[in-house]
Amino acid sequence: MKLLLARHGETLLNAEHKFYGSLDVALDAVGKKQAEQLAQKIMSVPLTKIVSSGLKRSRQTATVISELSRLALSVDQRFNEKGCGQWEGLNADEIQARDPEFWQRWLDDPLNVTPPDAESFAVFRLRVTSAITSLLKQAQSTDSIMVVSHQGVARLINQILIPADDYWTPDFKAGSYTEYDLKQGKVVNVQRNL
Repeated sequence: MKLLLARHGETLLNAEHKFYGSLDVALDAVGKKQAEQLAQKIMSVPLTKIVSSGLKRSRQTATVISELSRLALSVDQRFNEKGCGQWEGLNADEIQARDPEFWQRWLDDPLNVTPPDAESFAVFRLRVTSAITSLLKQAQSTDSIMVVSHQGVARLINQILIPADDYWTPDFKAGSYTEYDLKQGKVVNVQRNL
Protein backbone atom coordinates (compact mmCIF):
# COMPACT_ATOMS: atom_id res chain seq x y z
CA MET A 1 0.00 0.00 0.00
CA LYS A 2 0.98 3.60 -0.41
CA LEU A 3 0.60 6.30 2.23
CA LEU A 4 0.90 9.82 0.87
CA LEU A 5 1.48 12.26 3.69
CA ALA A 6 0.84 15.86 2.61
CA ARG A 7 1.36 19.09 4.49
CA HIS A 8 -1.24 21.80 3.99
CA GLY A 9 -0.46 24.88 1.94
CA GLU A 10 1.03 28.01 3.48
CA THR A 11 -0.86 30.35 5.78
CA LEU A 12 -0.13 33.94 6.76
CA LEU A 13 1.06 32.68 10.16
CA ASN A 14 3.58 30.37 8.42
CA ALA A 15 4.97 33.39 6.59
CA GLU A 16 5.17 35.31 9.89
CA HIS A 17 6.91 32.38 11.67
CA LYS A 18 4.20 32.17 14.34
CA PHE A 19 3.28 29.21 16.52
CA TYR A 20 -0.31 28.38 15.63
CA GLY A 21 -0.95 24.66 16.27
CA SER A 22 -4.68 24.48 16.95
CA LEU A 23 -5.63 27.93 15.65
CA ASP A 24 -8.06 27.38 12.79
CA VAL A 25 -6.53 29.61 10.13
CA ALA A 26 -7.15 29.57 6.39
CA LEU A 27 -4.67 29.23 3.56
CA ASP A 28 -3.23 32.47 2.21
CA ALA A 29 -2.92 33.16 -1.54
CA VAL A 30 0.37 31.25 -1.73
CA GLY A 31 -1.17 28.33 0.16
CA LYS A 32 -4.14 28.17 -2.20
CA LYS A 33 -1.77 28.03 -5.17
CA GLN A 34 0.26 25.31 -3.42
CA ALA A 35 -2.93 23.29 -2.86
CA GLU A 36 -3.79 23.52 -6.57
CA GLN A 37 -0.25 22.48 -7.55
CA LEU A 38 -0.35 19.58 -5.09
CA ALA A 39 -3.67 18.39 -6.51
CA GLN A 40 -2.20 18.46 -10.03
CA LYS A 41 0.85 16.42 -8.91
CA ILE A 42 -1.41 13.86 -7.21
CA MET A 43 -3.52 13.29 -10.33
CA SER A 44 -1.10 10.61 -11.54
CA VAL A 45 -1.62 8.60 -8.32
CA PRO A 46 -4.75 6.40 -8.19
CA LEU A 47 -5.89 7.46 -4.71
CA THR A 48 -8.40 5.27 -2.90
CA LYS A 49 -8.97 7.52 0.13
CA ILE A 50 -8.29 11.10 1.25
CA VAL A 51 -8.22 12.02 4.94
CA SER A 52 -7.69 15.49 6.36
CA SER A 53 -7.17 16.95 9.78
CA GLY A 54 -10.13 18.95 11.01
CA LEU A 55 -8.32 22.28 10.79
CA LYS A 56 -9.32 24.65 7.99
CA ARG A 57 -5.90 24.90 6.33
CA SER A 58 -5.71 21.12 5.88
CA ARG A 59 -9.35 20.80 4.84
CA GLN A 60 -8.89 23.52 2.22
CA THR A 61 -5.84 21.76 0.80
CA ALA A 62 -7.53 18.34 0.86
CA THR A 63 -10.74 19.68 -0.69
CA VAL A 64 -8.90 20.75 -3.84
CA ILE A 65 -7.43 17.23 -4.14
CA SER A 66 -10.78 15.62 -3.34
CA GLU A 67 -12.63 17.62 -5.99
CA LEU A 68 -10.03 16.97 -8.68
CA SER A 69 -9.81 13.25 -7.92
CA ARG A 70 -13.57 12.91 -7.37
CA LEU A 71 -13.05 11.12 -4.06
CA ALA A 72 -14.97 11.86 -0.89
CA LEU A 73 -12.98 13.62 1.81
CA SER A 74 -12.87 12.13 5.31
CA VAL A 75 -11.98 14.32 8.28
CA ASP A 76 -10.23 12.93 11.36
CA GLN A 77 -9.57 15.41 14.18
CA ARG A 78 -6.85 13.12 15.53
CA PHE A 79 -4.66 14.37 12.66
CA ASN A 80 -4.93 17.98 13.95
CA GLU A 81 -1.71 19.79 14.78
CA LYS A 82 -0.41 19.84 18.36
CA GLY A 83 -1.94 22.69 20.30
CA CYS A 84 0.55 25.35 21.44
CA GLY A 85 -1.59 26.84 24.22
CA GLN A 86 -0.68 30.40 25.19
CA TRP A 87 2.03 30.49 22.54
CA GLU A 88 -0.40 30.32 19.64
CA GLY A 89 -0.24 33.40 17.45
CA LEU A 90 3.19 34.40 18.82
CA ASN A 91 6.65 34.14 17.27
CA ALA A 92 9.78 32.99 19.10
CA ASP A 93 10.90 36.52 19.97
CA GLU A 94 7.51 37.34 21.52
CA ILE A 95 7.50 34.14 23.56
CA GLN A 96 11.05 34.68 24.76
CA ALA A 97 10.28 38.28 25.75
CA ARG A 98 7.31 37.13 27.86
CA ASP A 99 9.11 34.35 29.72
CA PRO A 100 12.78 33.90 28.80
CA GLU A 101 13.44 31.24 31.46
CA PHE A 102 10.55 28.99 30.40
CA TRP A 103 11.36 29.55 26.72
CA GLN A 104 14.91 28.30 27.36
CA ARG A 105 13.61 25.26 29.24
CA TRP A 106 11.41 24.44 26.26
CA LEU A 107 14.29 24.92 23.80
CA ASP A 108 16.43 22.56 25.90
CA ASP A 109 13.77 19.82 26.02
CA PRO A 110 10.84 20.56 23.65
CA LEU A 111 9.38 17.05 23.75
CA ASN A 112 9.07 17.03 27.54
CA VAL A 113 8.44 20.68 28.45
CA THR A 114 4.88 21.77 27.64
CA PRO A 115 3.97 25.42 26.97
CA PRO A 116 1.24 26.88 29.23
CA ASP A 117 -2.22 25.48 28.38
CA ALA A 118 -0.76 23.41 25.50
CA GLU A 119 -1.23 19.78 24.65
CA SER A 120 1.69 17.72 25.95
CA PHE A 121 3.82 15.88 23.44
CA ALA A 122 2.87 12.57 25.09
CA VAL A 123 -0.86 13.21 24.56
CA PHE A 124 -0.20 14.43 21.01
CA ARG A 125 1.78 11.26 20.27
CA LEU A 126 -1.01 9.01 21.60
CA ARG A 127 -3.63 10.85 19.54
CA VAL A 128 -1.69 10.71 16.26
CA THR A 129 -0.60 7.11 16.87
CA SER A 130 -4.24 6.14 17.34
CA ALA A 131 -5.20 7.87 14.09
CA ILE A 132 -2.48 6.42 11.87
CA THR A 133 -2.77 2.93 13.41
CA SER A 134 -6.53 2.87 12.77
CA LEU A 135 -6.08 4.09 9.21
CA LEU A 136 -3.39 1.54 8.35
CA LYS A 137 -5.29 -1.37 9.94
CA GLN A 138 -8.26 -0.67 7.65
CA ALA A 139 -6.10 -0.32 4.53
CA GLN A 140 -5.85 -2.94 1.82
CA SER A 141 -2.50 -3.80 0.21
CA THR A 142 -3.61 -2.09 -3.03
CA ASP A 143 -4.73 1.18 -1.39
CA SER A 144 -3.15 4.58 -1.97
CA ILE A 145 -4.24 6.77 0.91
CA MET A 146 -3.52 10.48 1.24
CA VAL A 147 -3.46 12.17 4.65
CA VAL A 148 -3.39 15.98 4.55
CA SER A 149 -2.16 17.35 7.83
CA HIS A 150 0.59 19.41 9.49
CA GLN A 151 4.36 19.57 10.03
CA GLY A 152 4.25 18.20 13.59
CA VAL A 153 1.80 15.45 12.69
CA ALA A 154 3.83 14.48 9.62
CA ARG A 155 7.04 14.32 11.66
CA LEU A 156 5.35 12.13 14.23
CA ILE A 157 3.83 9.78 11.63
CA ASN A 158 7.25 9.54 9.99
CA GLN A 159 8.79 8.55 13.33
CA ILE A 160 6.02 6.00 13.94
CA LEU A 161 6.63 4.45 10.51
CA ILE A 162 10.44 4.72 10.68
CA PRO A 163 11.36 4.52 14.39
CA ALA A 164 15.07 5.11 13.72
CA ASP A 165 14.30 8.59 12.34
CA ASP A 166 14.65 11.56 14.65
CA TYR A 167 11.43 13.56 15.22
CA TRP A 168 12.97 16.90 14.21
CA THR A 169 14.98 15.91 11.13
CA PRO A 170 12.37 15.47 8.38
CA ASP A 171 11.10 18.73 6.92
CA PHE A 172 7.70 18.46 5.29
CA LYS A 173 7.35 21.37 2.89
CA ALA A 174 4.06 23.26 2.70
CA GLY A 175 1.96 22.05 -0.22
CA SER A 176 4.03 18.93 -0.90
CA TYR A 177 3.74 15.25 -0.03
CA THR A 178 5.91 12.35 1.04
CA GLU A 179 5.13 8.89 -0.28
CA TYR A 180 5.66 5.79 1.85
CA ASP A 181 5.49 2.35 0.23
CA LEU A 182 4.46 -0.17 2.89
CA LYS A 183 4.49 -3.96 2.71
CA GLN A 184 3.04 -5.87 5.65
CA GLY A 185 3.11 -2.70 7.73
CA LYS A 186 6.80 -1.95 7.09
CA VAL A 187 8.17 0.95 5.05
CA VAL A 188 10.11 -0.34 2.06
CA ASN A 189 10.59 2.98 0.23
CA VAL A 190 10.18 6.70 0.95
CA GLN A 191 10.13 9.63 -1.47
CA ARG A 192 10.08 12.99 0.29
CA ASN A 193 8.67 16.41 -0.60
CA LEU A 194 7.24 15.53 -3.99
